[in-house]
Amino acid sequence: MKRAQLVAGVFFTLHILSAYWFPFPLWGADMLAFLPTWVQGFCALFGALLLWTPARRRLLANLVRASRWRPWQRVPTVFFSLGMGMGGVAAFVALTSANALLGDGYLYLNELPLVTETGVYRVDRAPVVFWLVAQLHKLGNSL
Repeated sequence: MKRAQLVAGVFFTLHILSAYWFPFPLWGADMLAFLPTWVQGFCALFGALLLWTPARRRLLANLVRASRWRPWQRVPTVFFSLGMGMGGVAAFVALTSANALLGDGYLYLNELPLVTETGVYRVDRAPVVFWLVAQLHKLGNSL
């Protein structure tokens, strides 16, 4: 077994174990635990197939063959660019997350009204950014 295959197998095993067993939270590794069972099964099957050398070689050969097929070369550049842009927007809207992954954004938004009322600003690593956001919040209140 090659080292790269061993590393991929450990990585794959970590994700599969983290989907069903929570000894300690691993950021990003337990992502499969929050997906439907059919997705977990598909990922487990696909990952196991990719660890098997003949299946991996066949998949790579099919990907190389598919990469040579370029139907978009017949489409004018403007239409292709518009289509890609609209497809990106559609994917962005369709694949929205139910969880906001903004870090401290919600905390900042909850504290903004207090800043404008009391005039006391947060002391953290981004004082200028927070001051600018507070000024925008004040501007919005004045409208």
